[in-house]
Amino acid sequence: MKKLSPVKERRTRTRYLKSVKEPCVTMLKPGANNKKLGSKITRGAWKNAAIYSLTLEERNSCPSHCNQWDTCYGNNMPFATRYDHTHPDFYDCLEENVSNLINKHIWRKDQPLAFRLHVLGDFFSVEYVDWWDKWLQDWQGINIWGYTHHDPSSDIGMAVREMNLLDNCHVRFSDKHNMEPYLQANVIAKDSTTAMGIICPEQTNATASCSTCSLCWSTNQAINFLQH
Repeated sequence: MKKLSPVKERRTRTRYLKSVKEPCVTMLKPGANNKKLGSKITRGAWKNAAIYSLTLEERNSCPSHCNQWDTCYGNNMPFATRYDHTHPDFYDCLEENVSNLINKHIWRKDQPLAFRLHVLGDFFSVEYVDWWDKWLQDWQGINIWGYTHHDPSSDIGMAVREMNLLDNCHVRFSDKHNMEPYLQANVIAKDSTTAMGIICPEQTNATASCSTCSLCWSTNQAINFLQH
């Protein structure tokens, strides 16, 4: 198979190929490692949940029609570790990772978990959505929030919509698909005067982090993020 040139490869993958690592049993990182997330949710329906996040490779795991394809904020994150979702051990490692966190938080502390999917990357297959869906249905103490650029009418989009029917899942659709009643998240210009919904309070310094906000999993209004 003919290999792409380095320039063309970066158009379909991260700019930082050396940052892509093999999966391991600690892929889900504590929210305390990311000041925008925070370590533990302090308000709302998921109060007291410990936050963990997963980072995949941007573009390589994303739909090619994403409006942020060329301007992805991953372009400005050279030091972020991206985990290789194409590796044959990906699911086994992730399953062990989730199981360990269940044992650490839910079993030992009676503390729920909140997984932020994905700091970079996206849902890359229906099977992957179904994998998370099973955890959500099997464990009341597991919660998921995040964003996807998949069209809500695509196969992956419909799988995400089905998962969103669960109270412990709030994955918002980006790129202004405007398909109510599906949860929306939009990227807007800083000087925008036409955006409907709420500007992310963390970006406007109205709250310290996701952990002190909870809007993304507690409101049906669109959440708007300022263009990086």
